[in-house]
Amino acid sequence: MKDDELDYNHGCLTGPSKVIYYYNATRPEDGWRIGPRTICGRESAQVAALHGKLCVFGGGRRVEPPDVWAEFLDTTLIDLEEEGKGKADWSPLQECPALGSDRGYFVAACAEGIYSGHILVATKYPGPICLYDVTREVWKNLGD
Repeated sequence: MKDDELDYNHGCLTGPSKVIYYYNATRPEDGWRIGPRTICGRESAQVAALHGKLCVFGGGRRVEPPDVWAEFLDTTLIDLEEEGKGKADWSPLQECPALGSDRGYFVAACAEGIYSGHILVATKYPGPICLYDVTREVWKNLGD
């Protein structure tokens, strides 16, 4: 599938895609818009948004190079790009050594409490639970 093609099957995307839609709650009149393409095609990926960063983890069959485990988009750059003052691109997210390869993930953004500013990432199978610090861009392993 080409980057600019969408293949729908009863309202759902079929196969890996680089297409993302975003909604800016501060400008609801804009509605849902197509955003910058991800680095690699994904399907059934896990997504978390925190502090203006949209993070995408895993995604099953990643058949299009480059093969990037996870990536993030600084959404504040989308408005700057529209004003001609910057470029909104996805960036690879460093892989968490404890999690290993794409095994199916559960993610949750933590906006409050002791893990505020972190994204919790765990596998759907027995294994470690990790926290990603969105501001410092570092991983912490909480153990199995």
